[in-house]
Amino acid sequence: MVYEGSIILLDTNVLTKLIESLDCKLSSCEYLITGKLFCNCSLDISIIMPKEALKELRRCKEEVEFCLLTYEKLVSIGGKRIKHRVSLVSYKELSKRLRVKLKIVYSLKDYEETLKDVRDVVDKSLINVSLIKANNCRRVKSGVVVLLTMDRKLREKLHDLASKVQLINHILTPDISLNTLDKCLDAECFIRCVLQSV
Repeated sequence: MVYEGSIILLDTNVLTKLIESLDCKLSSCEYLITGKLFCNCSLDISIIMPKEALKELRRCKEEVEFCLLTYEKLVSIGGKRIKHRVSLVSYKELSKRLRVKLKIVYSLKDYEETLKDVRDVVDKSLINVSLIKANNCRRVKSGVVVLLTMDRKLREKLHDLASKVQLINHILTPDISLNTLDKCLDAECFIRCVLQSV
């Protein structure tokens, strides 16, 4: 798979689509992570989502938050030991880290100017974590960051910022349609289906 070793970011619309298929039981949520996201523990990927996205969930909010926070499995993939878990990140902590990471190559004024019309805190979190993780990918010369979203404006903003800090080769922002998400909900592995469809 072309995305092995990469970091997958889920925005609210993708997460919401996944949650709609749950019956709000803890076992159902754990299956969502094990089966739909990590493909029955067969993928060498990391999955990250903003904590703020959980606040926007209408269904299964408490169950989803609990299982995301507690889920962790150590698996062996291709001779490597991989820890499968979903990392939750917040805008506030990411902003502090990003200012340190980018201040050498990108002025804070330009960064704030680019983001001034991004009002949604989830989108800001996704942009920040994408830049931080893409910088790590560049440093270790391995993997890419893949942002899964249907939001065209978010993709354009991230592309603009990533280009300015020479991280564009380490970030993918595929154009995902609602048809793609709907089709992949019934697939054995949601993540693999989405990534192979774009």
